[in-house]
Amino acid sequence: MRTHSSSKKPYSGVFRLCLVLLGLLTVLSNSAFAPPAQQCESRYVVHFRETTEEIAQKLLIDLDDLLEANDLTVDDRIRFGDVLCIPLLGRAGEPVITLSESVKASHTNYTISLNAVFLGPDTKYVVQVLTSTDPLEWLIFGQVEPDVNGTVKESFTVPGRLRGARNITICLLNKLSEASVCTVSQRTAVYDVFVPTPNFASNDEFSVTINKSKLTVVVTDLINEHVYYVRIREVGSSEAVRIGSIAIDGKGEATKTFNIPEALEGATPLEVCLKNVYNDDAECLIVTVEIPR
Repeated sequence: MRTHSSSKKPYSGVFRLCLVLLGLLTVLSNSAFAPPAQQCESRYVVHFRETTEEIAQKLLIDLDDLLEANDLTVDDRIRFGDVLCIPLLGRAGEPVITLSESVKASHTNYTISLNAVFLGPDTKYVVQVLTSTDPLEWLIFGQVEPDVNGTVKESFTVPGRLRGARNITICLLNKLSEASVCTVSQRTAVYDVFVPTPNFASNDEFSVTINKSKLTVVVTDLINEHVYYVRIREVGSSEAVRIGSIAIDGKGEATKTFNIPEALEGATPLEVCLKNVYNDDAECLIVTVEIPR
């Protein structure tokens, strides 16, 4: 004798199948209408103590677009050296590579020196460096503003991924017209400065003086209130020795004397590097050593 419940078994299976199909349709519908993944026109390296609001204002992009592209909220903190995605909706877009005689640049493994002339004196330019050609990817250094004569003279730290590159493409993107002028920087030397003056070397950031077993570092222009490790090695050796650290004051200056390890006394030439403890940026010098007889 059939019971009432047994007569409904065929329909319960169909009901379950309908629920499964309905669930699949819901998932497909949601995915079809989901917003596309955010694409980046370029990337921006966060400067010391910068906020997302300041970056959005600097690059003339909407703050909400910037936050969404990087999965951030207004309350999220960003750190020095972070790399942010600049969304396609931004004004600081991908420049067309148009080489211009008005822009010249050269670089070492650590520093890019940029010189430009005949630029609009009342216009700000976004400085972008090509880091990849497939896909095309740009890294934003920041912005520059020509002087009253339309001239720009600036130096930037080479991104870690481009260390050792012989050629680097650099563009200045006009923030008003979105036109750009570009140049291909050629590496002039491996290190920032090679000064063959015995026991002394200097560049725009710091100098090194050696007196017997003492090494004095005088910093003239590094990031305010940052700390740098001091490392030395004999050129040609893969072994670097950390001899201490140096703290930079609020003016970007510092002076400190260190003991040269006994194993490196008299070694020549010596490479002296200051490495920022907060990121991988480093400034290096080579100094020839002569011990007075």
